[in-house]
Amino acid sequence: MSDEAPQAGLRETDRLSVEAYRRTITVYGDREFARMYFAKWGPDVPQRQLADFARRTLRDGAVLDAGCGPGHHTDYLRALGLAAVGIDLSHEALRLAKDHYPRATFVRCDMLHTPFPDSSFEGIWACASFVHLPESLHDFQFAEFRRLLRHQGILALTLTVGQAAHIDAFGRFFQASPDFEELRRRLEQFGFEVMDWERRVLRKTTEGGEQSAAWGTITVRLT
Repeated sequence: MSDEAPQAGLRETDRLSVEAYRRTITVYGDREFARMYFAKWGPDVPQRQLADFARRTLRDGAVLDAGCGPGHHTDYLRALGLAAVGIDLSHEALRLAKDHYPRATFVRCDMLHTPFPDSSFEGIWACASFVHLPESLHDFQFAEFRRLLRHQGILALTLTVGQAAHIDAFGRFFQASPDFEELRRRLEQFGFEVMDWERRVLRKTTEGGEQSAAWGTITVRLT
């Protein structure tokens, strides 16, 4: 997530989304929220989806967990034999990640503007992080993902399905769920080829209660 998102040429509605996105970064940086989020999601790892992602990348290859939060997915990818690096902008989330997963690698940085050289990774895992990015910044993010991936590298995006743009009870901004065909078209413009699209419903949400949420993971390859 970025605390310095590009704003040149944005429409007023886009600017409002970017401001909401910045407030989302603040939410994730709150100590109490970070602890609550880790307690709820730390033990809950999408093992099959992570295993599928790992299988598609080269064994021992370097992979990026973009928007890693408290690092539970990063550490699981490391345990699967990948050289996984987790990045996030939340000091508190990364502090928890480093405390609980000392064998994993974590870097505080903006996923829109990472410090890594071109073609650094065989794969990028972006689970429930891209959903906070305003649509006006999607092309910036796709360009950065393309820069970071090696030829034939894998990108897996986990996104909400069927949701309107909204701000949740914690103050986190969620961009409207993309239309699949439009998302495919935009990804293809950046040189990605769709490999798989999987949908699932989670009966558990960060907000709790009786809510459920539909999510989808789109997996693409850089051609």
